[in-house]
Amino acid sequence: MRDNQLDYSNNYPKGIKKNKFWGYILSHKLTISLIIIILVVFSWAKIKMYAMDEHFIKEKSELTTIYKSIIDSINITGMETTTKVFSWAIRSEMTRENIEQVNQFFLEFIKEPNIKKIQLINPHDSMIMISTDKKDEFTITSDSKILKTNSQNVYEYEFNYLIYTPIMGLNKKIGILAIEVTKFKN
Repeated sequence: MRDNQLDYSNNYPKGIKKNKFWGYILSHKLTISLIIIILVVFSWAKIKMYAMDEHFIKEKSELTTIYKSIIDSINITGMETTTKVFSWAIRSEMTRENIEQVNQFFLEFIKEPNIKKIQLINPHDSMIMISTDKKDEFTITSDSKILKTNSQNVYEYEFNYLIYTPIMGLNKKIGILAIEVTKFKN
């Protein structure tokens, strides 16, 4: 046998035929086992990264939903406060019987983002006295919960919010301010 040829005959387990491939494997056990360990670790790391990505996507979706609802509640709370202050301005003009100024307030306030419609309802006869949608003026509203309201209420619908604020005189309700606000885009 020559010096540069390897003799693999001693490395074979019993019953295995002499083969160059098995001879190479058996003579390089350490190298092959390290390669297999590296492949197993690499595969495990890939699987773990995939699982972490899935968990991250799920967690991100949950957090996005939570924070969108928080932002919506902050926006609607701000809109409630704005509506309350706006109703005070309407009240002061109504007590002075300055309806034209109330209409001017409506026309300016409707220009704000997300404000869709503003109405002033007479609580005694359910008639819409002033509206930014002129076809609604002098029509009767049939929603009894609006007419019975004694405090500010917010009703949420699919695409908008309705905010009803009573306008109180010295000892009686002189009007109901109804503001329709489109849902906020996040």
